[in-house]
Amino acid sequence: MRRIFAVLAVTLALGACATTGGRANDAPAQIIKAETDFARRAGEIGITPAFREVAAPGVIMFLPGPMVANDYLAGANWPGTLLWRPEAVVVSAAGDLAVSMGPSEWTINGEVDPGYFLTIWGRQPDGSWKFLLDRGTPGTPNFYKAPARTPETHLLARAPASETATPESLEAGLRSAVMREGPVAISGRMASFGRVIRPGVGPVTENGGWVALLIKDPQPESWTVLGGGKAVSGDLIWTYGETRWTANGKARTGHWVRAWVRTGGEWRIFMDHQAALPEA
Repeated sequence: MRRIFAVLAVTLALGACATTGGRANDAPAQIIKAETDFARRAGEIGITPAFREVAAPGVIMFLPGPMVANDYLAGANWPGTLLWRPEAVVVSAAGDLAVSMGPSEWTINGEVDPGYFLTIWGRQPDGSWKFLLDRGTPGTPNFYKAPARTPETHLLARAPASETATPESLEAGLRSAVMREGPVAISGRMASFGRVIRPGVGPVTENGGWVALLIKDPQPESWTVLGGGKAVSGDLIWTYGETRWTANGKARTGHWVRAWVRTGGEWRIFMDHQAALPEA
């Protein structure tokens, strides 16, 4: 409980400096450039040094479970070549918080491991962007081999001052719905431009696809919010957390990352990502 409010306080503090380094209207292009520069630096100086350069203090990474990864990155040395590009970006009206995602391709000793990444970005006091959370999706088809296209971008509208939603309140409402109706309840809360992402599949965008994918998710027995944050403009919220369930008599654990957007006067899910930890 204390952890989520600590992360939220950091996000709000960063947002107070959101006008530094460019107008909010320029923020989607800034995120695309940040991702492009990040990928270029990984080719120039190596994967882990590039991650160290762009990681925010207290950055969350999934290795495989969520952890504050700054100390880990300080000693890590990932081999091979990692390529990626953004294909969808959402940015708050204040230009302080953003979500990006897209295909990746990690090659080690000639073996290619395709994936799909998602990143939560926060504006820093000096106006730069650094990532607050990063997660990959293993085992997807190699979407990186497809022809590159102009990233889809969404710049959100500032919420009214009366907006009071928090990471915890949104997740509490979703949890109640999923406990009643099963994971398919998530589909009824997706934004029209939302994406459901699962290992082995990648992003699914259409409503029919959402239902077909979500119905395969396990029914959670517990649901715990571990952290998140909210844009100062009140229009973008991100969360991550843990679910537990039983499958074939074995206790299993998984983690979600979600990005909520305020659109059409209500909160909808732009991105829903869940993956299970490997079986013990």
